[in-house]
Amino acid sequence: MKSISKIKIIVCFVLSISNYSKSQESSSSISFHAVELGGDKNIFQASVFSSSAKVYSKPDTNSIIIESLYFKNPLNLLEVGEDVKEIKTEIIDSFNVKHSLTTFKIQSWYKISLKSGIGFIKNSDVSTHTFGDEKGLCNYFFLQKNSCWIYKFDNTKNQFVDSLELKSFRNDYAKTVEVNSWKNVNILFRSTMTNAYCGGGITTVFVIDANGKLSELIRTESSFDDEIPDGHVSNLFLPIKFNQGKVLLILNGDIENVFNTFTGELNISKFPPKLIVPKNEFAVFNDTQIISQQDMNGELLLNTDGSYKTKTIEKTKYFKWNGFQLTEIKNY
Repeated sequence: MKSISKIKIIVCFVLSISNYSKSQESSSSISFHAVELGGDKNIFQASVFSSSAKVYSKPDTNSIIIESLYFKNPLNLLEVGEDVKEIKTEIIDSFNVKHSLTTFKIQSWYKISLKSGIGFIKNSDVSTHTFGDEKGLCNYFFLQKNSCWIYKFDNTKNQFVDSLELKSFRNDYAKTVEVNSWKNVNILFRSTMTNAYCGGGITTVFVIDANGKLSELIRTESSFDDEIPDGHVSNLFLPIKFNQGKVLLILNGDIENVFNTFTGELNISKFPPKLIVPKNEFAVFNDTQIISQQDMNGELLLNTDGSYKTKTIEKTKYFKWNGFQLTEIKNY
């Protein structure tokens, strides 16, 4: 009976803990900074994502609405900022015991330019990257929430028909890749996230719309350490077919940066001998690990010139685009 009584007390406590509550939202100030462009960050044809988006005189939904913009309306993004408000909630349960709970409410804003001046729009209403396919049949909208989302809009049906979440990913840079010889492909994107931790790193996601469906094709990553020479780099080389029929395996399929201005070499990979698939369906994935060498005491070993002694491990995988997905070729 005692245990039953205890259960009853606990249940009553849980049910009555919210008998009284009082919330207080602290004021906050928003720090804006310029939208970063160039290098590893870009904005591409930013536009309104919502059917109707309100533009405010201040980064505050209680401020004056100065204009309403509609779906696909182009935007000129000037600055971005976050409004972080701390919400403290005081709860008194049925036993007259106080409990305090702190949560945070975050609202991101973009400062934009209008014909009439300056306004502020919520980031949930903004597509930072807006693309269209070659035939104009579909539009693709990139939105940053807790992760990156891509939405596909069918212009012939006048409705959204697909979406894809890139988990644990923030879209800093996006562009299309011209794999014009791949079958059943409507469009291919390369989206990049630059990590700002010690040493830094880059994560690149290739997203494809093939056979009417958005999907993640493959990811590549690079990371380095500030303190030791350890590092990891993976690259994808995609087949780009030129007008006269020649096909090159170009890093990331990026024709604009095919020439490496640092090394003076081309960012290309060679086709393996005795190729068993058409060149325009071929792709190469290269993975390189650099591992520092240590002695028995865990101290880093040095070469005679004073540089760190390292071991390099390289792995290369070959893939074929079969019209539906990349499949690994095991014969090499």
